[in-house]
Amino acid sequence: MARLGDFELTEGEKALCAALREGEMLILGNRPGPDAGADRQVSADFLRYVLEGGCKALWGERDGLAADGLRVYGARITGWLDLEGMKLDHDLLLADCHFDAAPLLRAMRLDSLNLHGSHLPGLYADRLEARGNVFLRQVESTGENRLPGAKLGGNLSCIGARLTAGQSGKALNAEGARVAGTLFWRKVKAVKGRVSLIAARFGQIADEKASWPDELALDRCLYDAFVGGAPVSGAARIDWLDRQDRSGEGAPFEPQPWEQCAKVLREMGHEAAALEVLVEKEKRQRAAHRQYLRGAALFEDAWMARLRDGVLRWVVGYGYRPFRALGWPAGFWLLGAVVFYNAYQHDAMKPADTRTLYQQEWADCARSPACFLATAKGGSYPRFDALVYSADTLLPAVNLEVQPYWIPAQEAGGWGVVAQWFLWLQIIAGWALSLLAVAGFSGLIRRG
Repeated sequence: MARLGDFELTEGEKALCAALREGEMLILGNRPGPDAGADRQVSADFLRYVLEGGCKALWGERDGLAADGLRVYGARITGWLDLEGMKLDHDLLLADCHFDAAPLLRAMRLDSLNLHGSHLPGLYADRLEARGNVFLRQVESTGENRLPGAKLGGNLSCIGARLTAGQSGKALNAEGARVAGTLFWRKVKAVKGRVSLIAARFGQIADEKASWPDELALDRCLYDAFVGGAPVSGAARIDWLDRQDRSGEGAPFEPQPWEQCAKVLREMGHEAAALEVLVEKEKRQRAAHRQYLRGAALFEDAWMARLRDGVLRWVVGYGYRPFRALGWPAGFWLLGAVVFYNAYQHDAMKPADTRTLYQQEWADCARSPACFLATAKGGSYPRFDALVYSADTLLPAVNLEVQPYWIPAQEAGGWGVVAQWFLWLQIIAGWALSLLAVAGFSGLIRRG
């Protein structure tokens, strides 16, 4: 191990030695620029030397660094800080510092890491283990910040950060990270590049719409709640999820982020918002499937899928809004009542019993239903009621004993033809809507 005498100390490093002697933090000022002089410079090698137990003579009666660990404000960290695999029993705070090179903290273990307000050319902290928090608050990074596989017992805070992607295109890579606490993503000043949280696990997410990046990767990302005033409306979360939807660019659609978001919203009591997210997920997933069919030149299948998906969307909300299926029959019932009433008023309804049609009373009434019902023989014939007739023809499982006695008279033309065509349409619609309603309430329509 190196010795203190091996270093030609800068004024900044001498100040650090003085701070170590007193068990205090080193405060050199606000964040320096890349050209800061010796009074603000602390070399990466010297920092590693201190963290490895160097400068013991300065600690006095203490067994090591102060309980709060190494705390440095406002230094220019020259050289490459390589702490890979190092194990610390305390915190590491390098706040408002300027790093000449991206620090290497892979597989490092410590209590907490605080880089508040520092300038970073990037951060390499793969598989970092922190018993507490990792603070990237107000950092300004010009390269990828890597935390894949990291394990944090506390929070990951990116409040006020300004992040720019490196060559990988990722501004923050926390793939597979495990954060027991909260991901704080608020007041973020700018993000240029993708924020990848693939297969990450967070306790909670505290975010805001104004800070969301343009590109998100959320596949298999898990979390338990949105907290701290985070948006919980369906529209807002659809906007959030839409930032990682690349199905329109040929990439496969990933339903898991949508289902995870809906699950969390539902567990938080926001049932309507969860439903919005699920319906939108179904819409996009089906659109991606149709795009695949078109790409495979299965145009007929794509057209049929589009027709089917349109019906399922508007009738039962892809199975997530089955009560909508009750509104369509109501509309058909009322419309049918209008059609059949007008047909009756224009003498365009006739008895379905052929024997009645050959009775003299029917001929004498010039095929007028109202006239026929007013005769002696017609008085015993079931009366026509447009509302009841419409319901009887629409509902396949209901027999109101009106439909078997009356049918539209196509030969009368006009309303008779309209009523006949509408009757066929209504019977078909009644069966289709009934089946869709049953499938919707049973959940058979849903994909997942």
